Amino acid sequence: MSVQNSQPRTWPWTFPKCKVLLDDDSDAANIQIADIAPGQFASATFTSSTKAREALRCKPGDEFSIRIISIFSAKTISPLQVTSELLEYIFDTYNVHHDFANVVASFGQDPNKAEGSSNNAAVHIKSSGECELSYQIRYVEENQRSKLDPWSLRHSGIYHCHGSTGEADTFILLHPVLEPAIRRKIDALQHDALMREALSTNPFLFHTWGFSQYFDNWRWYCRHLDHRFAEDNDLAMVMRLERAEPNTSFRCVKSLRNTNDLIIFARACCSGNLDLVNRLQTTPIRLLSEIDELSTHVSKMKGYVESADVLEGRVQNLIDLVGYTLTLRNQMEAAKVQLEAAKIDTELRDLTEGLKKLGEQSVDDSATVKIITFVSAVYLPGSFAATLYGMNFFLFDATSKRLQISSDFWIFVLTWIPLTLITGGTYMLFLYLHARRQGREFRWPWQRNPKNASTIATTKKAT
Repeated sequence: MSVQNSQPRTWPWTFPKCKVLLDDDSDAANIQIADIAPGQFASATFTSSTKAREALRCKPGDEFSIRIISIFSAKTISPLQVTSELLEYIFDTYNVHHDFANVVASFGQDPNKAEGSSNNAAVHIKSSGECELSYQIRYVEENQRSKLDPWSLRHSGIYHCHGSTGEADTFILLHPVLEPAIRRKIDALQHDALMREALSTNPFLFHTWGFSQYFDNWRWYCRHLDHRFAEDNDLAMVMRLERAEPNTSFRCVKSLRNTNDLIIFARACCSGNLDLVNRLQTTPIRLLSEIDELSTHVSKMKGYVESADVLEGRVQNLIDLVGYTLTLRNQMEAAKVQLEAAKIDTELRDLTEGLKKLGEQSVDDSATVKIITFVSAVYLPGSFAATLYGMNFFLFDATSKRLQISSDFWIFVLTWIPLTLITGGTYMLFLYLHARRQGREFRWPWQRNPKNASTIATTKKAT
């Protein structure tokens, strides 16, 4: 095969944040080369870049019609076990179209969810009859690691060059694990002459083999997502409104949103696979478009996409229900708080009215006490004077049988009146000094309480 002069010198897998391939100073590799013919099968695995290069340099013999070059990763997030130098050698030696480099660049990391529906499909047909296909498929596999996340999202890359008459077809496969299902399918060709014959007659059958190995897993993955949803649905349906708690609702919504994210990504992957199969089915390559199994895979992928749509709608409805339940619960709590506040407000008003009445009674009692005190103050000096003088100013005349006022009665009056004035003056002085200590205006006992300025202003404003 001739070398493409249009090969890019800056490859997409050299982006510094990606670890797609092994370092160039490494001689490690994990490459399997399988040559297939109707009557024979040859396969070899190479763990050294040097030995792999030597094997790749030797083209398959005329008796072989298909060569499959498989490149493996230790796991999905690990780089492909091939150096950049060796991969570029493969591109140049087998005249691989540079579009396949975009498929290579997607390895060495978890399948990017933003690119879930991207299959990087490219079909190139030349006038000589030669054609090239390159794409990647996305699928899921059980990892047997955890009950919480028992499925892993994976992607595989496929390149196929169908040469003109007399030339062997070349396949380049990129695997995210060491033992992919398609590898077992390839190894089984060694003992299945009928399958080798069919594949040699129509090499495009190999694409349907890959679809059959991986696409059916989407059915079981959809069931897994439906089971996750069912658990959250059962929890939400038994949740009573009066017992709904924010923490429980948050955990339920969190789990549902995580499930919804998985559903959205699964739908994107199935949509990408559906678009890929549709493109292969409508290509002008007769050997490919006439394969009946492609219609079966189209039907399956449509079903998976529709199932994901239905499940996504159910998850969203349940999220809305949980959110509505929590909102209604919060409204009920707010109503209870308002009722309690209204009750407290009523009690405070009643208490205020009671205190007001008690204050009025206290004022009345205070006024009464003041009157009694004032009257007592008036009579107290006279009582004191009467006691002091022993009432000797009033004499009883036995002859006339009448009381006679002593000529010295003026002494009692002269004593009583000054004492009364002194007592009243002392009381006024006490009130005056008390008002000054409290910083308020002095008022006579018979005066009403004066209104302060703010009360007067408020009264005027109200009128």
